[in-house]
Amino acid sequence: KIVRSYSFPGDLDKAVIYANVNVSPDGIGKFVSIAKGSSSTSNAYKEAIMQYLRNIKFDKADHESMITVQFNFTVN
Repeated sequence: KIVRSYSFPGDLDKAVIYANVNVSPDGIGKFVSIAKGSSSTSNAYKEAIMQYLRNIKFDKADHESMITVQFNFTVN
């Protein structure tokens, strides 16, 4: 299930990307794949999401979780 959505301005075209993310018990997310329903599957979005995940902290837990996160790419 989607637990959060994030918006980031950038040089990429406008898109909504659903990313499957593996979250460690410490709240650190690691990109796994682009999920169904995304408006693009381009490697450029995968790279951008991997960079953004370095700055995103998820809730800590006692176990690892696989979640789907919505990323909204907007055009300035």
